[in-house]
Amino acid sequence: ARAWIHQFRFSLPAVSLDVAAAEVLAAAMPPEGAGVRELWGEIAALRSQQHLADGDADGTIAAAQRALDATPPHSFYLRSYAVLYLAFGCQMAGDLPRAHAVLDAAAAEDGIPRELVLLRTIQLRSFVNLAAARPREVAATVPTMLRLATAGSLRTSIICAHYFLG
Repeated sequence: ARAWIHQFRFSLPAVSLDVAAAEVLAAAMPPEGAGVRELWGEIAALRSQQHLADGDADGTIAAAQRALDATPPHSFYLRSYAVLYLAFGCQMAGDLPRAHAVLDAAAAEDGIPRELVLLRTIQLRSFVNLAAARPREVAATVPTMLRLATAGSLRTSIICAHYFLG
């Protein structure tokens, strides 16, 4: 939990220390134990951010993919986080079509209300397109993002939509 608190504060050195401690704990657990696979997925998701901050596209992609492989579909937030960093890693590596394909695959996942999946995918695509210096593509998604966020009374997503509006 401490690693996520530090992540939300973007205190990456603290996240790295927390994740290293979590890796030691996870390595001591039986691999087939309850929640161990998901714990490794969380660790990999947090590592993907570290690799991105270090400018390591390949490390970002590998860690984010490990996170997706280890987390079940109902772990929507964690999977969204991993999808974001996988797409960012692809974009950083110069493969924007693959980044969009990652987002398209995420949009097709089942088990979560469609509106929420669509909203999250639009947000993630907007972040990737913003990083790729494609403001027109970002602007084209904002009305849908704002409509879905408002309909669901999702305040954080409404704020995100206004961020993209500028």
